[in-house]
Amino acid sequence: MNKMNPTVEITKEAFNALTKGQDLKPFKTTTARAVARENEYLSKAGVVLIEIENFLSNVTQYYVEDINA
Repeated sequence: MNKMNPTVEITKEAFNALTKGQDLKPFKTTTARAVARENEYLSKAGVVLIEIENFLSNVTQYYVEDINA
């Protein structure tokens, strides 16, 4: 996550609504010691969507970052 622009955690439903109808592929993927993976997507809504998958806890968190902020 970019520390310059604030991020806000969102629900999976909000993430899906922001990506609906878009064929998004991550523009940046980071894997942290095979424990978690962070995917960043650029949405047509003018925001960066961040998906963090934690493999140990089997939890996925979603964040949105306004690139114009």
